[in-house]
Amino acid sequence: MRSILAGSLAAASLIAVASAAAPGTIGEVTQKAGPAGCVSSSVPGCAAGHGLGGARIAAASPGGENVYVAAYVSDAVTTFQRDAGGALSQSGCVSTPASTGCGPARGLDGASTVAVSPDGKNVYAAAEDSDAVAIFDRDPLTGELTQKEAEAGCVAATGVTGECAEHPSLEGARFVTVSPDGENVYAAAQDSHAIVVFSRDSATGALTPVEAVTGRGLRRVVALAVTPDGSNLYAAAEYGSSETPGTDGAVTIFDRDPLTGALTQKPGEAGCISELAAEAGCADGHGLAGATSLTLSPDGRDLYVASYFIDALTSFRLGSDGALVQTGCSAGAAGDPYCAAAGGLDGVHGLATSPDGHNLYAAAKYANVMTVWDRDPATGNLVRKPGVDGCVSDDGSETIGGATSACADGTALEHAHLPTVTPDGANVYLTAYGSQAIASFDRRLAAVEPDAPPAPVCLGATATRVGTSGRDVLRGRRGPDVFATFAGDDVVVSFGGPDRVCGGRGDDRIRLGDGRDRAKGGAGADRLLGGRGADQLLGGRGPDSLFGQGGADLLRGGPGADRQVP
Repeated sequence: MRSILAGSLAAASLIAVASAAAPGTIGEVTQKAGPAGCVSSSVPGCAAGHGLGGARIAAASPGGENVYVAAYVSDAVTTFQRDAGGALSQSGCVSTPASTGCGPARGLDGASTVAVSPDGKNVYAAAEDSDAVAIFDRDPLTGELTQKEAEAGCVAATGVTGECAEHPSLEGARFVTVSPDGENVYAAAQDSHAIVVFSRDSATGALTPVEAVTGRGLRRVVALAVTPDGSNLYAAAEYGSSETPGTDGAVTIFDRDPLTGALTQKPGEAGCISELAAEAGCADGHGLAGATSLTLSPDGRDLYVASYFIDALTSFRLGSDGALVQTGCSAGAAGDPYCAAAGGLDGVHGLATSPDGHNLYAAAKYANVMTVWDRDPATGNLVRKPGVDGCVSDDGSETIGGATSACADGTALEHAHLPTVTPDGANVYLTAYGSQAIASFDRRLAAVEPDAPPAPVCLGATATRVGTSGRDVLRGRRGPDVFATFAGDDVVVSFGGPDRVCGGRGDDRIRLGDGRDRAKGGAGADRLLGGRGADQLLGGRGPDSLFGQGGADLLRGGPGADRQVP
């Protein structure tokens, strides 16, 4: 199997080299000038900050008004205001215990990750030395954080009466994320080798533990990502199935129950991909030793993984059922011989994709560099931008194959850790563990016609087939489609899938195809018919009729007087 994969990866290499940069290409980054370019606890020339020692991961609020940073050495979560131009100004900080410039908080010792709920009401932080997940309410106007009182404010492996609730599987809580529907929070506990599932109260943000999930390829699990449609969760594990650092690493694949948020690892080799496939019972993969970060493309078609033990950046294409097929691998000096050679990946530690799907950003902590990649939305393939447009480093250079090449010269990028792209795509922020900093970059956006209306969104994805104000008949193609209808009494017939369909204001008729499809009624009296796949049919505001057509379907009525037939 290894020789077959090697050939396919060589053909679909992540990296290609261009001879010259196209002027003003989408996704280029430019660090802001002077103190606006960074906030640091230690670097001269940056705006002064506090609570940024060991800055690891940043997260932006859904509206982009605030940015939050988890800082491992400072045991802190810091709050920043983001102005209209993307500049950051620190407005708050909490730490365990209280420190200079930071108020007190519980459960933040070794703060590693911070995540904001999709509704913007809450912020959650994972702290690996506290073995805890801390829970905060967020002021929607100021972004200020207030930890919930008593045991509602944190959950820890060893609870403390009046301070933290207890869940024993949170040892080494390293990462936390919120599902796109806001119904669940997931925590990766590296020392428990487990993923802890919480249900989230959408009104209050309170968390209730549901289960602790263990499985194949989860030794030292450190990062999680949920697909935009909420159907699957992927986990990166630094050790995979091995107890020896640097010998293995894995990506594990779970199906997610849309009602409860419960996780089920896919059976057999479909449930994980690792370097030591035979030992782990996983599919064979490359460039995964020390898998430490992963990110999904916004269209949910591709998964990208950073593995710092082997200095590798790998790519995977998602199947209609969430299964993964490896499509590419690039690696630096320490890399896998089955991966294409690339620069700027020495200790690659964090990844982020842009909301428009055009770019990927990779931070390499030993190279002190962030590399910039163009992404083909159709294939998911990555091509690193050429020349200085393709990297920014702490000293304006990088080493590729023993030779030194020029990068854009950056400030406060020592031990670059993780990039974050704002929801509007206008800025990239990069945490730097060694510089005790967050660096700020402007990002070049695609030109948009002033009068071009925004593309409608259906069930979390941008529509590819759009109706008019009249009566439309929209038919699907063999690939995945996203339909959005408007005012007429429309007819939608999906085909290959997996498809998403959203009804409009008229009385619509929606028939799904053979894939694992999702459909939601609109304001009218809609008729939704499932196909042969495991479909999700969601009623809208009108009196809808939902017919499952015999598959393993999920039917959920809306506010109207709906009829449901499995």
